[in-house]
Amino acid sequence: MAVFLGVLLALLIAGWLGYNYVFSTDIEPVELNSAEEQALEQKIEQIVRAEPQPYSEDDAKRELSFSERELNALLARETDMAQQLAIDLSDDAASATFLVPLPPDFPIMAGKTVRLDAGLEIIQLEDSSIRIALKGVSVGGVPLPDAWLGNLKNVDLVSASEQGGSGFWKQVAAGVDTIRIRDGEVQLKLRP
Repeated sequence: MAVFLGVLLALLIAGWLGYNYVFSTDIEPVELNSAEEQALEQKIEQIVRAEPQPYSEDDAKRELSFSERELNALLARETDMAQQLAIDLSDDAASATFLVPLPPDFPIMAGKTVRLDAGLEIIQLEDSSIRIALKGVSVGGVPLPDAWLGNLKNVDLVSASEQGGSGFWKQVAAGVDTIRIRDGEVQLKLRP
């Protein structure tokens, strides 16, 4: 009887974890307070302002800074992705949680919404080069094996891109002068 109760309890816990972590519902969109909203509006105004003016490449215009809350609020404002995507910024890393609805005819978990988490390490090295590396991808909190990710975990994607010619990550890094990601904020300065 004790074994039966133990197995039943384990199944209930596994079912609860599966329901809450593998089969997820919406992500709660970020809502900014009035001061945060005003600061974000000023940043957006600088980017999208369409007033006639002489072209200039002023250095101050090359610098961008966004908080994690601002990025998530932009998702909430512009698309319905806010309920399916959330961004997290921590020291030298950017992570994202995606809620992916599976089609009704999918071979497994048909019609369910599955949570995917992914993380990138983004570091500016002492020689000013940039390292971008996939930290991992998990499905419902279960990390996928490196082999399933094409053996890309912890590989410097910029260096790998350079070896292959004019790859995407090489071009991205070539346009960045400085990048700093700290807990809750990203600061970026683009090259001329």
